[in-house]
Amino acid sequence: MVLRQRSASTRRASKEYRAGRDTVHGVARSGGQLAVVLSLSLTILTLLLSGCEDSEKSNDPAIVFFHTEGCSDCRHMKESLAPLLSEYPMLAVAYYDTDENENRELLRKLAARYDVTFGSKVTLPVIFVAETAIIGEGRTQELELQAAVKTCASGDCPSPFDRLR
Repeated sequence: MVLRQRSASTRRASKEYRAGRDTVHGVARSGGQLAVVLSLSLTILTLLLSGCEDSEKSNDPAIVFFHTEGCSDCRHMKESLAPLLSEYPMLAVAYYDTDENENRELLRKLAARYDVTFGSKVTLPVIFVAETAIIGEGRTQELELQAAVKTCASGDCPSPFDRLR
């Protein structure tokens, strides 16, 4: 009787076969692992392709928030906005400190496009959400902010900056 000795690679392949594994280019993979890898790859590809819209538009924030340091009303409205942003993380926010001249000028330009007028002093905060301008702080403004953010999150939400184009 002649005994044939099996090579190391044949023994390894046999063990992997008995263990219910596949080999891909010499790397052992279980069927479940392979399915997860393929599923993740397809998900990533889908996300990348869906993000290939007009890059200028997709980078513009849905919410533009004008404030100043030390403004308690501004801080309160930021705190009101925080849970909404947690609920709708897809909405981008741009914060502008109006202590800087260029930000004050941007506020004036946006306010004019929203038909908002200020007297000699600007009431802060000023929050633009899609088609809505919210000025100041209070329960009414909080409810307005909630409604505007929810509406924005549920459908097409133009950036306030679209009005400047």
